[in-house]
Amino acid sequence: MTDPTDSSAGFEFDTTLDPIPDLHSRTRRMRQRERLSKVKTHGIPATMFTHYDDVIAAYRDEETFPAPAVYKIIAGPVMGHTIQCMTGPEHKRHRALVRSAFKPSIARDYVPTVFSDAAHSIIDRFAGEGRAELVSDFTRRFSFDIICRVIGIEDVDNDQLHHWVSGLFGYPTDPEGAMATTKMFNEYIRGQLDARRREPRDDFLTGLLHAEIEGHMLDEEQILSFIRLLFPAGADTTFYATGSMIYYLLEHPDVLERVRAHPEDRDKAIEETLRIEPPVTNQPRMNPKAAHWRGLDVPEGFIIFGTSAANRDPEFFPDPDRYDIDRKVEHQIATFGNGQHFCVGSHFARGEMRAALDALLERLPNLRFAKGEQSTILGGTLRGPDHLAVEFDS
Repeated sequence: MTDPTDSSAGFEFDTTLDPIPDLHSRTRRMRQRERLSKVKTHGIPATMFTHYDDVIAAYRDEETFPAPAVYKIIAGPVMGHTIQCMTGPEHKRHRALVRSAFKPSIARDYVPTVFSDAAHSIIDRFAGEGRAELVSDFTRRFSFDIICRVIGIEDVDNDQLHHWVSGLFGYPTDPEGAMATTKMFNEYIRGQLDARRREPRDDFLTGLLHAEIEGHMLDEEQILSFIRLLFPAGADTTFYATGSMIYYLLEHPDVLERVRAHPEDRDKAIEETLRIEPPVTNQPRMNPKAAHWRGLDVPEGFIIFGTSAANRDPEFFPDPDRYDIDRKVEHQIATFGNGQHFCVGSHFARGEMRAALDALLERLPNLRFAKGEQSTILGGTLRGPDHLAVEFDS
């Protein structure tokens, strides 16, 4: 029986179901061969852009590739009505709420306090051991701890929270499980909202209860859908990005020692990681009807914006497969999207990664891969290292 995701069957891979450890070599060949490639997503045939200029133009073209079209299929029943499925004035109004919580000035204020405190408190648990598995011991806990602190949640189990958020992502493959997870998550957030109604606090949840859009208070479902979106968008993505940053630095010990000795170079390492290994490596969209677009005949159906492929397009990023923190980037990376749905949390993501890197370098001397261990970066939609077994001088 032929594997439907095998290139011999006409499809390169499935962006959601296949681990694709060799993603970058495969998308490089795809980009060299053609501007449109045949892939699958959730087992359904799709078309993928791999050239930088096509991906950026597609992100900007909401008329041809509207974000709400795919959102309603893969996330709408679980997430509800969020800014990801809004357009026009409605999107602009609700985006302002998100921006108020994640504007650059707040991110800068959080780095030396909230972000740094969270990183150090997690490292305290294993700093004396001389070894750790940084995916389970640090990166996952750190990203979820941060989003909880920002929102104002203090008493949820980190593993339980990650289970819920992973369930929210699982709607296309496990709709019943995703709906059950959503119900449990909603019950927990409702309890938090009830507590804020009884005793208001100086936190984001309390702010949402009093927020207004054009003179109207947000109802409970609007608040719940807003929070449901924040966790996967603000926690899972940064979890993968931070893991990839650590992986690339460990793979390049000379760069690791350089950023250890020269803190001013750490932001360069973060930016190069976001280019070479974006956490959302392929972005699904939908083409509601066949179109002739930029000289291409784009079929109706699922469209994949090849974000990582765009970031490695040699026409825009010379020698793209080389990890080079001194790279002179003349074009905006595609990692955070483009156009009206550009990620408003991009400053927060960079701030979290910087706080994590500062804390790890301060607390874990001579950080290195554990002897005999090997890590692999996996994933065709959300992408990062499967594990990071490390040793250090305790």
